[in-house]
Amino acid sequence: MVEGWELNGTANILNKSQIEGQIQTKIGNFKLTHLQMLISLDLWALDYYYKMLTFIKSQVFSIQKYHKDFQIIFQQYINQE
Repeated sequence: MVEGWELNGTANILNKSQIEGQIQTKIGNFKLTHLQMLISLDLWALDYYYKMLTFIKSQVFSIQKYHKDFQIIFQQYINQE
């Protein structure tokens, strides 16, 4: 609702620049809210991908460890024969 209008039907006359200023303020507030939502979503996504990469990294280290252990066991098996 544009400020300046009263409930009894009478109007406080606003000049064009005041109305445009109110509209621009509302548009600016909407853009700011939209930007904040996008930033929040981006931060959530970055946090999610960071956690996924950390998980994948831990799995790779586990695989490397098991591979090294397997190589040692296999080498011992070969040396026995």
